[in-house]
Formats: sequence, C-alpha cells, structure tokens
Amino acid sequence: HFITVNTEIEGGAVLCHVGVDYEKSGSTAAGIMGLITGHRIKIAIAMGSKNILGHNQRVDGFTRTMRERYPDNEVVTVFETKDDVELAYNEMNAVLRDYPGISAVYITSGGQKGVCRAIAESGRKDITVVTSDATKSVRENVASGIIKATICQEPFRQGYCSLRTAVQYLVYGELPDPDTY
Repeated sequence: HFITVNTEIEGGAVLCHVGVDYEKSGSTAAGIMGLITGHRIKIAIAMGSKNILGHNQRVDGFTRTMRERYPDNEVVTVFETKDDVELAYNEMNAVLRDYPGISAVYITSGGQKGVCRAIAESGRKDITVVTSDATKSVRENVASGIIKATICQEPFRQGYCSLRTAVQYLVYGELPDPDTY
C-alpha cells in the first residue's frame, strides 16, 4: 500500500490521499477574483499542464464558479506553462498581444514568475492576478502588488498528515478514515 501526497493517482494499492481539494481551490480563486474585480472582466488562465488532474480540477472549479457567480465575466483563453518560467513568460506575452482587453489572470500552478514578469514589463497595472501556492516568487509578487491573492496548499500540513497516517498504519495497523484528507 502507498499514500499519495498532493497529486492523486487512480488505481493501484492506494491506502489514502493527502492533498488539496483542487476544485475548491479553483472555486475559491474565482470567488476572490470576483470580489476584487467585480463584473465584465476578461480572464486568462495559466495552467501548468492539461495532463495533470489537479490543474484541470482547479480550472474546472474556477470556471464553474465564474459562470455561476459572475456570468458576465469571460475566460478568453487557457494556456499551458508546463510549470516553466520562460515558457510562461512567452505565453503571457502572447496573451497580452492577442487579447489586449485582458484584465485578470488566474495561475493554477507553476510559472507564476514568468507570467508576472511579462505583466510587469508590459506596464499593465490594471491586471488582477490570483494564483496558487506560496512560493518565494509568489510572495515577492504579492509584496510588489502584481499578485493580488494566492491560495496556499499548506505543504507542511500535507507532509505531517501523510507521515502520521503512515505511522498509524505501519505501527498500529490502523486504516485511515477517511481515505482522503
């Protein structure tokens, strides 16, 4: 048996999963963005990879909540960063060129540094950025005002919970309840 941490894997002998509720994370990001910006905005979504379940779940949660709570807001493009700073920078520059009316960006995963650098270099101070995680570059961009809000994954808590669950199982034979934390 094994415990998945942060990224779920379907099938196999998974004892339990410890991680983020990615759909709720995306939904929370949409709510925060809506509170900050209001209505009638054009949004770009920067996601790490379409092949990663959690990134897709964040996009799904975000777009669903936007449709339900802020129906006049429009997601105009979703692009992949592959969690690569330079690719994210180049893709965001293309978005700024191709969608001049963009007023908000939701970043689901890595690549924040490149997206924020492109926005900063464009001189556009009217773009609201909401992201995930609390990496060094995210904290720096929050401090500089480019990122308006971020939803943290609480990595310490994830690590602690997974180790505690493993010890309970290996030492005491206790199965985790529930199977998802």
